[in-house]
Amino acid sequence: MSVLIDKMGLSEKVLMRFVDVETIDGRAEGAFYDVYDAVPVTIIRNDGRDVRRWEGVMPRTDELKPHFESVARASAD
Repeated sequence: MSVLIDKMGLSEKVLMRFVDVETIDGRAEGAFYDVYDAVPVTIIRNDGRDVRRWEGVMPRTDELKPHFESVARASAD
């Protein structure tokens, strides 16, 4: 997904993080975002609000793009 963010020219505005839920810190953060079994793909705004979440499936690029763009617009405001 970071390649998609780069191709869209949003790497300065959209932060991508991976959380290792096999570590204590990762499990704590996962619990905060209700991640227990299947690792979801979640787009979260800077204010902590979920923009979109996919569970059990990897979203297609065309599904991700509008959400990344909306987050980038919101962070520019």
